[in-house]
Amino acid sequence: MGGLLASGGDDKTVRLWDVQTGECCKILVNNDWIRSVAFSLDGKIIGCACVNHTVEIWDIETGQRLIILQGHNNWVRSVTFSPDGTLYSGSQDGAIKQWNVTDGECIKTLMPKRPYEGMNIKGVSGLGEEQTNTLKELGAIED
Repeated sequence: MGGLLASGGDDKTVRLWDVQTGECCKILVNNDWIRSVAFSLDGKIIGCACVNHTVEIWDIETGQRLIILQGHNNWVRSVTFSPDGTLYSGSQDGAIKQWNVTDGECIKTLMPKRPYEGMNIKGVSGLGEEQTNTLKELGAIED
Protein backbone atom coordinates (compact mmCIF):
# COMPACT_ATOMS: atom_id res chain seq x y z
CA MET A 1 0.00 0.00 0.00
CA GLY A 2 1.06 3.56 -0.61
CA GLY A 3 0.34 6.37 1.83
CA LEU A 4 -2.88 6.14 3.79
CA LEU A 5 -5.62 8.60 4.62
CA ALA A 6 -8.49 7.94 7.01
CA SER A 7 -12.08 9.14 7.14
CA GLY A 8 -14.82 8.55 9.67
CA GLY A 9 -18.40 9.57 10.11
CA ASP A 10 -21.94 8.88 11.18
CA ASP A 11 -21.94 5.36 9.72
CA LYS A 12 -19.72 4.22 12.65
CA THR A 13 -16.86 3.27 10.35
CA VAL A 14 -13.35 4.47 9.71
CA ARG A 15 -12.25 3.95 6.14
CA LEU A 16 -8.58 3.72 5.28
CA TRP A 17 -7.78 4.97 1.80
CA ASP A 18 -4.75 4.23 -0.35
CA VAL A 19 -3.55 7.62 -1.58
CA GLN A 20 -1.88 6.14 -4.70
CA THR A 21 -4.89 4.20 -5.99
CA GLY A 22 -7.77 6.10 -4.40
CA GLU A 23 -9.18 2.78 -3.21
CA CYS A 24 -10.67 2.06 0.21
CA CYS A 25 -8.34 -0.65 1.52
CA LYS A 26 -9.81 -1.29 4.97
CA ILE A 27 -12.96 -0.54 6.96
CA LEU A 28 -12.91 -0.44 10.76
CA VAL A 29 -16.32 -0.73 12.43
CA ASN A 30 -16.54 1.43 15.57
CA ASN A 31 -19.09 1.48 18.38
CA ASP A 32 -20.45 4.93 17.55
CA TRP A 33 -20.25 7.93 15.24
CA ILE A 34 -16.74 9.18 14.53
CA ARG A 35 -15.88 12.88 14.90
CA SER A 36 -12.12 12.76 14.28
CA VAL A 37 -9.35 10.32 13.39
CA ALA A 38 -5.58 10.51 13.77
CA PHE A 39 -2.65 8.28 12.85
CA SER A 40 0.12 7.64 15.36
CA LEU A 41 3.41 9.15 14.24
CA ASP A 42 4.80 5.69 13.42
CA GLY A 43 1.70 4.99 11.31
CA LYS A 44 0.90 1.72 13.10
CA ILE A 45 -2.26 2.68 14.98
CA ILE A 46 -5.17 5.04 14.56
CA GLY A 47 -7.23 6.86 17.20
CA CYS A 48 -10.91 7.58 16.67
CA ALA A 49 -12.90 10.23 18.56
CA CYS A 50 -16.41 8.93 19.22
CA VAL A 51 -19.73 10.50 20.10
CA ASN A 52 -20.25 7.91 22.90
CA HIS A 53 -17.56 9.67 25.01
CA THR A 54 -14.81 7.18 24.10
CA VAL A 55 -11.68 6.99 21.98
CA GLU A 56 -11.07 3.76 20.09
CA ILE A 57 -7.54 2.68 19.21
CA TRP A 58 -7.06 0.38 16.22
CA ASP A 59 -4.12 -1.56 14.78
CA ILE A 60 -3.94 -0.50 11.13
CA GLU A 61 -2.22 -3.64 9.84
CA THR A 62 -4.53 -6.20 11.48
CA GLY A 63 -7.70 -4.09 11.56
CA GLN A 64 -8.23 -5.08 15.20
CA ARG A 65 -9.49 -2.78 17.92
CA LEU A 66 -6.74 -2.62 20.55
CA ILE A 67 -8.38 -0.66 23.34
CA ILE A 68 -11.27 1.67 24.15
CA LEU A 69 -10.29 4.72 26.20
CA GLN A 70 -13.04 5.77 28.60
CA GLY A 71 -13.26 8.81 30.84
CA HIS A 72 -14.76 11.73 28.92
CA ASN A 73 -18.11 13.11 30.07
CA ASN A 74 -19.25 14.27 26.64
CA TRP A 75 -18.67 13.72 22.92
CA VAL A 76 -15.03 13.34 21.99
CA ARG A 77 -14.51 15.88 19.21
CA SER A 78 -10.83 15.50 18.32
CA VAL A 79 -7.78 13.29 18.73
CA THR A 80 -4.08 13.73 18.00
CA PHE A 81 -0.89 11.84 18.79
CA SER A 82 2.13 13.49 20.37
CA PRO A 83 5.75 12.71 19.44
CA ASP A 84 6.13 10.57 22.59
CA GLY A 85 3.29 8.25 21.46
CA THR A 86 0.63 9.43 23.89
CA LEU A 87 -2.74 10.46 22.55
CA TYR A 88 -4.64 13.64 23.35
CA SER A 89 -8.40 13.83 23.04
CA GLY A 90 -10.67 16.85 23.26
CA SER A 91 -14.27 16.64 24.41
CA GLN A 92 -17.40 18.71 23.84
CA ASP A 93 -17.26 19.74 27.52
CA GLY A 94 -13.87 21.40 27.02
CA ALA A 95 -11.77 18.68 28.68
CA ILE A 96 -8.51 17.59 27.08
CA LYS A 97 -7.18 14.21 28.18
CA GLN A 98 -3.72 12.72 27.68
CA TRP A 99 -3.75 8.92 27.33
CA ASN A 100 -1.34 6.01 27.49
CA VAL A 101 -2.64 4.04 24.49
CA THR A 102 -1.00 0.81 25.66
CA ASP A 103 -2.83 0.39 28.97
CA GLY A 104 -5.70 2.90 28.55
CA GLU A 105 -4.62 5.01 31.52
CA CYS A 106 -5.62 8.66 31.51
CA ILE A 107 -2.35 10.42 32.35
CA LYS A 108 -3.69 13.95 32.71
CA THR A 109 -6.89 15.96 32.30
CA LEU A 110 -6.86 19.63 31.38
CA MET A 111 -10.14 21.43 32.00
CA PRO A 112 -10.77 25.13 31.46
CA LYS A 113 -12.56 26.97 34.22
CA ARG A 114 -16.23 27.34 33.35
CA PRO A 115 -17.83 30.83 33.48
CA TYR A 116 -19.80 30.24 36.71
CA GLU A 117 -17.37 27.80 38.37
CA GLY A 118 -18.14 27.53 42.09
CA MET A 119 -20.90 30.14 42.12
CA ASN A 120 -23.39 29.12 44.80
CA ILE A 121 -26.96 29.51 43.50
CA LYS A 122 -28.71 27.85 46.44
CA GLY A 123 -31.68 29.97 47.47
CA VAL A 124 -31.47 32.32 44.48
CA SER A 125 -34.99 33.38 43.51
CA GLY A 126 -36.34 33.99 40.05
CA LEU A 127 -34.55 31.07 38.37
CA GLY A 128 -36.55 28.40 36.60
CA GLU A 129 -35.46 24.77 36.43
CA GLU A 130 -33.99 25.24 32.95
CA GLN A 131 -31.94 28.28 34.00
CA THR A 132 -30.72 26.49 37.13
CA ASN A 133 -29.63 23.47 35.06
CA THR A 134 -27.85 25.72 32.57
CA LEU A 135 -25.94 27.51 35.34
CA LYS A 136 -24.93 24.14 36.80
CA GLU A 137 -23.62 23.06 33.38
CA LEU A 138 -21.53 26.27 33.44
CA GLY A 139 -20.07 25.42 36.85
CA ALA A 140 -22.56 26.77 39.40
CA ILE A 141 -23.36 24.72 42.49
CA GLU A 142 -26.29 24.45 44.90
CA ASP A 143 -24.46 24.01 48.19
